[in-house]
Amino acid sequence: MIRDYIIGLNGKVSISTINSNLPVLRRSFNLAKELTEDSEKWEQFLKNPIKKDTYLTKQEKEKRFPTLKEFNLLLANSTGTIHDIILLCGHTGVRVSNVTDITWSYVNFEEDMIILPKTKGKKIIIVPMSNCLREMLLERSKNKINEYVFNSRFNTKYANGQGIRKEFENVLKSVKVT
Repeated sequence: MIRDYIIGLNGKVSISTINSNLPVLRRSFNLAKELTEDSEKWEQFLKNPIKKDTYLTKQEKEKRFPTLKEFNLLLANSTGTIHDIILLCGHTGVRVSNVTDITWSYVNFEEDMIILPKTKGKKIIIVPMSNCLREMLLERSKNKINEYVFNSRFNTKYANGQGIRKEFENVLKSVKVT
């Protein structure tokens, strides 16, 4: 019964979605047993079909990093904000989600460093600024719109990398990098 449900969903939604639904089904089943007047009779016929081993295991994709040749191709075939984001990510190894959080107050031109206070590991990271990054950031600073270094086309902070992913995928397709 539960396997049929999982098989029916598999491929239509993510494994994480399926796994997040299973505790709800498990709890619903247990509540139904608790609320039934003759719970002993219920227990005889049905055990809760959702056990810990019911959950699907997620196969992690192998992380892939661009080669230097691919990185240069990406830079050569991108312009504007996405070009600068690719440049910063490539030179520092910083996540895109951290890049979109960078405000001008985190950029220290005197010390040639970028401070990232909101990282996934909840640690403050200080990233050195290469000459190339320094030039790019100085150029961007001339046209500040708000506190954020990188803004969406609506002149606002990118929302969790949204918009960037699509732009980045378009650049990847244009250079045929998978």
